[in-house]
Amino acid sequence: HVVGNLQVDDETTLNLEPGAVLKFSPGTQLLVYGTLNAPGLSDQPVVLTSSNDDFTGETIDGSTGSPMSGDWKGLYCYGYSGYDGIISMQHGKVLYGGSAEAEGSSAVYLYYSDSALLETTVVAQSGQWGINSLNCSPVLSGCLLDANTSGGMTSGGGAPELVNNTFTNNGGWAVVLASASLTAYSGNTGSANGFNGLGLLNGTLNTSATWTQVDPSFPFILVGTVNIVDEVSLTLPAGTLVKAADQALLLVNGNLYCTGSSGNEVQFVSLKDDSQGGDTNGDGPSQGFPGDWLGIKGYGYSGANGILALDWTVIRHAGGTTGSTGGVFASYSDDTQLSHCTIGQCSASGIVMEYCSPVLVDCLLEQNLGHGLDGHGNGPTVLTDNHFNQNGGWGAQLVSSTLTDYNGNTGTGNGMNGLALNGTVTSDRVWNQPDPGFPFVLTGTVVVNDDVSLTLPAGTLVKGADHAMLLVNGSLICPGTEMDPVRLVSLKEDAFGGDTNGDGPSSGSPGDWLGVKCYGYTYFDGIADLDWTIIQHGGGSSGSQGGLYLSYCDWAQLDDCTFQSCSSSGSVVEYCSPVFERCLFNDNRGHGLYAGNSTATQLTDNTFDGNTGWGALLSSVTLLDYSGNMGTGNGINGFGLSGTVSANRIWNEVSPSFPFVLTGSTLVNDDASLTLPAGTLLKCMSNGQLLVYGSLICPGTPEAPVQLVSFRDDSQGGDTNGDGPSSGSPGNWLGVTCYGYSSNDGIADLDHTVIRHAGGATGGQAGLRLQYCDTATFEDCTIGQCSSNGISVEYCSPAFTRCLSEYNLASGLTATGSACDLLDNHFEHNTSWGVWLDAATLTDYSGNTGVGNGVNGLGLRGTVHNDRTWQNPDASFPFILTGTVTVDAGVSLNLAPGLVCKSQPTGLIYVFGTLNAGGQASAPVHLTSLQDDSVGGDTGGDGAINPMPGDWKGVTLNGYSSNDGIGNLNWCYIDFAGNGQSALQA
Repeated sequence: HVVGNLQVDDETTLNLEPGAVLKFSPGTQLLVYGTLNAPGLSDQPVVLTSSNDDFTGETIDGSTGSPMSGDWKGLYCYGYSGYDGIISMQHGKVLYGGSAEAEGSSAVYLYYSDSALLETTVVAQSGQWGINSLNCSPVLSGCLLDANTSGGMTSGGGAPELVNNTFTNNGGWAVVLASASLTAYSGNTGSANGFNGLGLLNGTLNTSATWTQVDPSFPFILVGTVNIVDEVSLTLPAGTLVKAADQALLLVNGNLYCTGSSGNEVQFVSLKDDSQGGDTNGDGPSQGFPGDWLGIKGYGYSGANGILALDWTVIRHAGGTTGSTGGVFASYSDDTQLSHCTIGQCSASGIVMEYCSPVLVDCLLEQNLGHGLDGHGNGPTVLTDNHFNQNGGWGAQLVSSTLTDYNGNTGTGNGMNGLALNGTVTSDRVWNQPDPGFPFVLTGTVVVNDDVSLTLPAGTLVKGADHAMLLVNGSLICPGTEMDPVRLVSLKEDAFGGDTNGDGPSSGSPGDWLGVKCYGYTYFDGIADLDWTIIQHGGGSSGSQGGLYLSYCDWAQLDDCTFQSCSSSGSVVEYCSPVFERCLFNDNRGHGLYAGNSTATQLTDNTFDGNTGWGALLSSVTLLDYSGNMGTGNGINGFGLSGTVSANRIWNEVSPSFPFVLTGSTLVNDDASLTLPAGTLLKCMSNGQLLVYGSLICPGTPEAPVQLVSFRDDSQGGDTNGDGPSSGSPGNWLGVTCYGYSSNDGIADLDHTVIRHAGGATGGQAGLRLQYCDTATFEDCTIGQCSSNGISVEYCSPAFTRCLSEYNLASGLTATGSACDLLDNHFEHNTSWGVWLDAATLTDYSGNTGVGNGVNGLGLRGTVHNDRTWQNPDASFPFILTGTVTVDAGVSLNLAPGLVCKSQPTGLIYVFGTLNAGGQASAPVHLTSLQDDSVGGDTGGDGAINPMPGDWKGVTLNGYSSNDGIGNLNWCYIDFAGNGQSALQA
C-alpha cells in the first residue's frame, strides 16, 4: 500500500516480482529515476492499482471498493539529463491512474526514458491518457490499453514500437504518435475508441519499415505531415487502410511501396469516410469529401528518391482545402509506378506529376475536381490501359513533357474528355486509342525530334486546341484506312469524338489550331508518311501557316488524305519534294495547296474544291508530272504554276474547268520536255510565260486541241479567276518563247494548239517567240489576239502548216534571219503584216492566205539558197518584196502561175541563179508595186493610191563570172519598177 510517493533513484533498481501488487493512495505515484523491473507472469501479473481496488490483492483499510479512473497519479519514468528512467514490465497491469495532477496527464508517463519495454501489459481506466511517451522510444508488445479517458496512448518524439497491441474503449485516440521517429507497426487492433486508429502526427520514418494491419477497422491515421526520409522505404501490404485527417500529407522522400491485390487493395481515404473501416473518428455517419486531406507526395529533388510503387492502391478525398496539390503528387521522383490504382474524389487533380518519368498501368482516375492526371515537365510518362472518368478538368494532361507510348487509355464524362499533350517525342512512339470518344488533344506545341517517329494508327483521333501544333522534326506516320482514317481536327469539333471540351454543341472553325508542320532543315528529317489522314481547322487564328506545312522535308508521301477548313491553305510546301496522291483539299480559306521556294511537289488524282484562293498554286518550283487533278468552286479554280521543268514531264488534265494556270515564268530546261496532251487547257496570268530551253510537245487534235489562253478567258474552262463574266484581251499574258541558243534545244512540236491573248501588257514580245530553235514544227495551230506579233521567229527554221494567225495587234508572223517553211497557213485581221520575213533564208511558200491584215501579204527580204517554189492560191494575199531577194548561183526560184508579188520601193529580185516565172495567159505572174491595187486589191491598206513608175527596183539577172543569171519568164508582168535601175536588167 503506497501512501506517499515511491521513488526509485537513478542508478538503482526496483524489482517487482511476479504477483506483486502495489496499491496507491490518491495523489501518490511511482517515480522512477533509475530502473523498474516488473517481470510478471501470465498467472502472476504485477499490478499497480488504486487503493480502492478490492478486485486484486488485499483490501486496504479505508477502501471504497469502487476504484475510479484517476484515483492515483501513476507511473512516472524520468530519464531526462543523466537519469535512466528505465522500465521493463511483462504481464503487468497499471489501473485507475492518471489523476488530474498526474505528470504527463497519463497513468504511465515515459519522459526521456533510456529504455521502456511493456509486454502483455494492461493500462486501463486512466483518468487521462493511458500512456504518454515523450522523447523516448518505448516498445509495446501485446499490450491492452482500455477505457482510458483521454486516449489509449500518446507520444511526442522518440521512436515508439507498437506490435500486437489492443486499444479499446478509450475516450480519445486509441493511440497517436506525434513528431515521432516512425517504425514498424504490426498486429495492432482496436475498437470503440474515440478515434479508432493508430494516429501518426507529423512523424518521420527514418528506417525502412512495414506497417501491417490485422483489421482495417483499426486503420493507420495520418495527422499532419508524415515524412519518409531519403533511402528509407515504407511498405504497406495488401489490405492496409490508411485514413487521413484534415490537411494530412504523406511526404515520400524515400520509397513508398503499396503491394495491394485485386479485392484486397491498399487504401488511403479521408478520416471521415465511414465506408472504409467504419466510423473511425466517432463523429457519426459521414463520408469523405474532396480535399479532406492533402495526399501523397513523392519528392525526389536533389539527392532524394521520392519513389512511389503502388499496386492495387486506392487514394480518395485528397487535394487539400485549397485544391493546391493532387491526390498523388510526384515531383522529381526517381521512379513512380502505379498499376491497378484508383485515385478519385480529390479537390484538385487525381495525380500531379512534375519532372519525373511515371508509369501508370490500368489505373482509374475518377471524380477529381481538377484533372484526372496533370503532368508538367516530365520525362517519359507511360500511360497504358488507364481510365479517366468524370474529372472536372482534363481526363489527363501532360504539359512540357517527354511524350511516350500511349495505349488503351479511355475516359468519359470529364470536363475536357481527352488526353491533353504538350511536349516532345524523343524516341519512336505509337499512340494507340481504343475509343475516339477519348481523343488525344494537342494543347500546345508537340515536337517529334529528329531521327524519331510518331505513329498514329488507323482510327486515331487527335484534336488541336488554340495555337496547338504538331511539329515534326523526325517522322510522322499515319497508316489510316478508308474505314478508319486518322483525324487531326479542332478541339471544338463535336462530330468526331463528341463534345471533348464540354462547351455544348459546337463545330470546328478554320484556324482553331495551327496544324501539322514537318520540318527537315539542315540535319532534321521532317518526314511525313500519311495515308487516309484528315487534317481540319488548322492554320491558326492569323492564318499564318497551312493545315499541313512541309518545309525542307527529307521525304513526304501523302495518299488519300484530306486537308479541310483551314484558315490559310490546306497544305503549304517549301524546299522539299512531297507526293500527294488522291488527296482532297476543300473549303480552306487560303489555297487548297500552296507550294513555293524550290519545291518539287508531285500531284496525282487530287481534288481541290471550295477553297477561297487557288485550288492549287505552285510558285517558283521544280515542276513535275501532273495528272488526274480536278477541282470545283475554288476562288481561283485552277492549278497555278510557275517554276522549272527539269526532266521530261507530262501535264494531264481531267477537265478544262480546272485548268493549268501559268502565274509567272515557267521554264523548260535544256534536254527536258514538257508535254501537254490533247485537250489540255493552259491559262495564263499577266506575268505568265512559258520559256522553253528544252522541248514543248503539244499533240492536240481537232476535237481536243491544246489551248494556251488568258486567265480571264471564260469561254474556255469557265470563270477560272472568279471575277464574273470576262473574256481574254491581247497582252493578258506574255506568251511562249522557245529558245535554243548555244547548247539549248528550244524545240517546239505543236499540233492543233491554240495560243491567244499573249504579248504582255506593253506588247513587248510575240505570243509565240522562236529563237535559235533546234527544230520547231507547227501544224493546225492558232495564234491570235496577241498584243504584239502573233509569231516572232529569230535565227531558226520552223515549219508552219495549216496554221492560223489572227487578230494580233502587230503582225501575224515576223521572222528575222530565219528559214520559215510556210504551207497552207492563214493570216487574218492582224494589225500590221500578215507575214513579214526579213533577212531570211527563203524557202518554199505555198497555200498561204490572208485577209484583213494591215499589210495583207507575205513580206520577204532574204536569200534563196536552194531550189524553191512560191505559190499563192489567192492574189489578195500576195508576196511583198520589202528589200532585196537574192537567188544564189546554181539555184532556181520558181514563181507559179497566177503568182502576185508586190514590192516596196527597195524591193529587188537579184538573180545569180535562175528565175523561172511560169505564167500562163489565164494566170500570168505579176511583179508590181505595193501601190498597185489592180491586182490583189489594196494590199497595203492605204486606200486608193495610184502606182507610179519606179515604185520599186525590179529584177536583175547577173551571170557574171561563175554565176548563172538565168531568167525564164513567160506571161510575166513587171509593172511600175525601175527605181534606180531598169525594170528588168540582165
